[in-house]
Amino acid sequence: MRVLPRSCLKEAGAHVLFYAACYLGMIAAVVATPLLKQGAPPEAVAVFLGDQLLLLSLLALPLAFVTGLLTTIGRMREDGEITALMAAGVSTWAICRTFLPLAVVLAMWLGFACHVLLPDASRRLMEGRSELLRQALITQVRRRAPILQDDGAVVAAIGVEDDRLKQLFAIQTFKDGQLLVCYAPEARWTAEPKLVDGSTDPGRSAALSLELRNALLLHHEAITPGQPPRCTTGILPSYTVAIPGRATDYSTSSDAMSTLALWHALGETPDDAAHRERLRDLERSWHIRWLVPVAVMGYWAFACGLALALGRGSRLLSVFLGLVTVIATLVPGFGIAKSLEGSLTINAGWLLWPPVLVTSLSGCWMLWKQR
Repeated sequence: MRVLPRSCLKEAGAHVLFYAACYLGMIAAVVATPLLKQGAPPEAVAVFLGDQLLLLSLLALPLAFVTGLLTTIGRMREDGEITALMAAGVSTWAICRTFLPLAVVLAMWLGFACHVLLPDASRRLMEGRSELLRQALITQVRRRAPILQDDGAVVAAIGVEDDRLKQLFAIQTFKDGQLLVCYAPEARWTAEPKLVDGSTDPGRSAALSLELRNALLLHHEAITPGQPPRCTTGILPSYTVAIPGRATDYSTSSDAMSTLALWHALGETPDDAAHRERLRDLERSWHIRWLVPVAVMGYWAFACGLALALGRGSRLLSVFLGLVTVIATLVPGFGIAKSLEGSLTINAGWLLWPPVLVTSLSGCWMLWKQR
């Protein structure tokens, strides 16, 4: 029996490493493509992705683990090795148990990564994204493209010199008919940006802001029936225009908080709507850190049971089933909890845990059927 675990672990480990490299490359390409399209320099994107391998691996490793198990057991089933082992008195449970150490090691590593390494990696992700956005916007200026064009707002510049923009124009149209026009001979990036309305809410603050020097302003008020239109002009030594994005106060982001800090924050009683919205975000981060390592154990049972039931060793089928399994159990719940965290009326765990638990129970049932 010592030969069987060593042989199975060696083959499965090789498959997991191979698929992990493939999935990391695929995910990195998906992340890099929009950044490059926005104008971020390729060398800066490469450095950014290299620094974010840990975050990318949190999805790539479970994908590789499920695909590797499906490939290994499917190959053994198709070649008749499992039939021969069963004829020699080795049960399918004993065969699947040989892959359990690989699942335990991977779960322990992901648990360590989620609780210890993830906060710092998330902070670096947000900081690196802001820097890439700044470089991309500078590239857009050189291409004569608008810096910002969204919801009636247009910000554009004529030229760029080092980290300063030359001859910047900003136009904002409002739904009630108001118009705000601004021109500045020079603008520079600010270190602590916030929205034009002065909001400091971390969930609504900007990733970057431009400080306009000696800005010329023209404000055209909404037309009121029976009254002449009114315009206001002015000159401001300094005026800030925000570029919408993620939070700038990264220490307050739930993904960048330590697990201990999350635990203490979750123990606070929400006293207003803003605090309850913040609580849902904290709950999402808390559950994700426990969900990923626990899910690996469920994937072990599901992949072993599914591979024994299918009896196929096709790599393409294994890749397809691995993608479907992991994405169907992690992505929908995380996406819903992330997009609706402010309006959720329930704990985010009710969205995140059921798919993983159903997958785990399904795997246990298939293992029992194939015993």
